[in-house]
Amino acid sequence: MTAHTEEFEAEEERIKQMMEEFTADIRHLRFVEDSDYNWTCINEFLESHNLDTTVDTLHFAYASLVRDGLLELLPLGEYAEPQEPEPAPVQSPSAIPAPSVQRRGAVIWRNGRPLTDEGARRLI
Repeated sequence: MTAHTEEFEAEEERIKQMMEEFTADIRHLRFVEDSDYNWTCINEFLESHNLDTTVDTLHFAYASLVRDGLLELLPLGEYAEPQEPEPAPVQSPSAIPAPSVQRRGAVIWRNGRPLTDEGARRLI
């Protein structure tokens, strides 16, 4: 195993951070991150133009290579992670109706005795 200097490891960490920021940018949604070909093309572009690895230069390389049709890109509107079908809804037990309350007529009292309201008229 080769031991690297602290400067080399710090530079490698900085480049990884720049690559993560580049892939997180919404302008690069179609960029295929898993493609070694894409990363090779971008790195060769940066080296051939003598550019440092920053988010801006990665975007410049991406835009230039896309314009020239040299990168593998995800097709628009077609890529989606496979989704499992939704499980069938479980039928809930049927609702038990609330018992109906029987309404009684008004009870009228006079001299301690109930009176019936038969034949009574509403005043309102």
